[in-house]
Parts: sequence; structure tokens; C-alpha cells
Amino acid sequence: MKKLLLTIISLLTSFSLVACSSSIKDDDVVATVNDERITVKDYRSTLRFYEDYMESIYGKEIWDTEVSDGVTYKEEFKNMILQQMIDMQVIYKKAKADNLLPTGVEVEEAVDTLRANIDGDEEFKKKLEEAGIDENFLIKQQEMDLALNKYKKDFDTKNEVNDHEIQKYYDEHKDEFHKNERKVSQIFIPTVNPDMTPYNEKQKEEAKKKAEEALQKINSGEEFSKVAKEYSEDVQTKDLGGDLGYIKKDTTPKEFDEVIFSLEPGQVSDVFETEQGYYIVKLYEVIDEQIPLDNAKEDITNILLEEKYVKFIEESSKEANVEIDEDIVKKVEF
Repeated sequence: MKKLLLTIISLLTSFSLVACSSSIKDDDVVATVNDERITVKDYRSTLRFYEDYMESIYGKEIWDTEVSDGVTYKEEFKNMILQQMIDMQVIYKKAKADNLLPTGVEVEEAVDTLRANIDGDEEFKKKLEEAGIDENFLIKQQEMDLALNKYKKDFDTKNEVNDHEIQKYYDEHKDEFHKNERKVSQIFIPTVNPDMTPYNEKQKEEAKKKAEEALQKINSGEEFSKVAKEYSEDVQTKDLGGDLGYIKKDTTPKEFDEVIFSLEPGQVSDVFETEQGYYIVKLYEVIDEQIPLDNAKEDITNILLEEKYVKFIEESSKEANVEIDEDIVKKVEF
């Protein structure tokens, strides 16, 4: 569901939803971009689609959060979405001028793939139907998305990243290319219910007793993986003997991070507690090394090309003939 949602979001610039408020009409123009119009309907509908996605991650309270003095996230969000819509129009025009528009066959294939994904998700299909997204919409938006992708690929081939730029980035961002990971396995005994409500005192005592019993078996010589399969209640790692693979620093809860990065290879921790429950972990391997420049070149090249492209879009949008009706923008609600 989430993957499909992200796919559709990347395509959206307009679709029909509901009638507008009494002060503005659907066909009122929020902005013009090189004579292409962004209407109230386009703008509000895109905002509303993103609204669902943002609330699914951050909750409804995100909109009233103050991001700077006197400015809420909702206001910042409206500006961000409008700028994205402007940028897309600017680059689409450039793609058209450079004969980089997709063929009819390419669009049809992309629409067929997207339609198959939508048909396989009834909940999302219903949402799109309620939004008024039809075949014409899918064709139009897929064409734009394919055109922008083609333009980006063409941009990458025409813009080189030289060795000096790569070396400079590597020298200034060495922490990004320092590999600091630990290969660990875990035994997890929860102290919260599936709905995240905490165990009562008796349940918690039993959970701790179970964790301590597991640790005692390990300290008595039983294999960690065998004990994990018997005692751990983490459904994803239990049958793997608790194997978590390689963990990067600062990517787990603080209590967990502190323990695994304090152990030596082969060492087993004591029972420790987090908000979710009791853990025992075993460290198998330490990786603490600097990735050589030669191994980082491809990643750095992609990073620098992306930076150049973002800068190019910003400059292109500044050079474009863009007119925004700020009064209408303020009146658009979602």
C-alpha cells in the first residue's frame, strides 16, 4: 500500500475532487508557468492527496506545528507543493523542446503496469475512484512522469563529474564513507501488547523472568541461536536464531545502540530493557573501516549529479515566466 501510494504521489499534479469554497472557483488560476496554468482544482487536489500521506506518517497534528516564527507547517507545505508543481511544468517544457517526450507505446505500457498495481489494491483503488482519477488522467500523468525521467537521464549524460569534484566531496564528507557496523543477534521478550499498551506488573515480572532464564541457558553453554529460537518472541528473527544482520550506529533505540556498540565479538550482553521489552544480544562481528575513494566514486558521482540537477531546476524555475496569485494561494484550503 505504502509503496503504491508513493508511486502515485510522484505522478500527481492534478485530478478532480470536490467543489471549491465560495470565495474561489475550481478554474481560478493559482499560477501560470510559461503560459501553462495551475488551477485551484489542480492545486487543492494535489494538496489533499499529499495530506493523506503526511497524516499517515506524522498524524493530523503536523499541520499546526510551527516551523518558524509565526509560520505553521501547513503554510510551508502549501508553498512547497506549489513550487514542486511549478518545477515539474518547467522541466516538462524543456523535455518537450528537446524531443524527450515518451512514445505512445511507452505511455501505454506504463499505464498498464500502474493499472495492474491499482487493481491489486482494492482500498487504494477505491480512494482513487472517489478522487475522480480516470484513464485520461493516468495517461496524462504517466506521460509527464516518463518525460521528466527521460530529461533527467539526458541531463546526467551531458553533465560530467570530474575527479577533482569527487575528491573534494570525499574529503569533506568522510564520515559518510566510514563504515561502522555490528553483526548481532537478539532475544526479545516484549513488555507491551500488540496495541502498544504496557504489560501490567505481573506480566512484566514474568517477561523479565523469561529473559533471565534464557540468559542463564546461554551462560551455561547453550548456543545463542538455539536459545533464541526457543525464547525470543520477535516473529521476524526468532526462526533465524535471532539474527539481525549488520546494524549501523545510531539506527536503533538509544538503549540498544549503547549495548551493541559496547560489546566485543563473541560477547553476550546482560538482560537490558527498552520501552518495548527486554533484550539479550550477542555480538558476532565488528566492521569499523573507512571506505576507499575508489569504492565510493560511483555513489559520489550520483550525489553530485543530483546536486547539479536540483540546482539546474532551481535556476530554470527562476528564469521561467512564472506568475503566482498569492491572494488565491492563501484562500485555497485542504
